[in-house]
Amino acid sequence: MNTTLTGSLTVAPPTATETSVPGGVSVAEFTTVRPFAAQTGLIVRTLASPGALVVLEGPGVTVTQVFFLYLRTSAPIEIEITQNGSPRLVEVNGLMILEADTLNPITGLRAKGSGVIEYFAAGPQ
Repeated sequence: MNTTLTGSLTVAPPTATETSVPGGVSVAEFTTVRPFAAQTGLIVRTLASPGALVVLEGPGVTVTQVFFLYLRTSAPIEIEITQNGSPRLVEVNGLMILEADTLNPITGLRAKGSGVIEYFAAGPQ
């Protein structure tokens, strides 16, 4: 199976008003395809852990090596991503898409904060 992500990023000035004149528009088109043998399915969960990191089921559990991670949050959430035994914290407030190198897969995912998290992880195992 494959995960395929297709989209575009459009950067443009706000709608013209009496005090502004529209400028240029930049569009970046992208498509990424990653093969996978294991995946979490789309998981949506409410997180209520403002003081402690909790394990997000899937990455490192049902999918032991994650090469593709899609994650969206409804509020600022601290996400701990473990690769090669080294955890690192990032704050996500909205959308995060991460493609990991095959030599440095994601092997663990934990979160701290309050809000709704939606995520999908896929990899070779």
